[in-house]
Amino acid sequence: VNYVTKDPTATLEGQVNTRVGTYDDYNVGGWASGPLGDTLGFLVSANWNQYGGPWHNNLQENQATVQPQLPFLTEP
Repeated sequence: VNYVTKDPTATLEGQVNTRVGTYDDYNVGGWASGPLGDTLGFLVSANWNQYGGPWHNNLQENQATVQPQLPFLTEP
């Protein structure tokens, strides 16, 4: 995992993104960034997502409970 932060911008900037799709698929997100004085800045972001379409769990009961056998994790 590589987590890279973004520095605040020197001028007030922002962006809003939206998506609407089939099966009640909605997404709204955006960010805003800018200065707070000479030495401090801000960057905020938010996202909202909704999906009302078909999600089917095709696993049978106890099908996802298989324990992997890892040789370095076995007890002596």
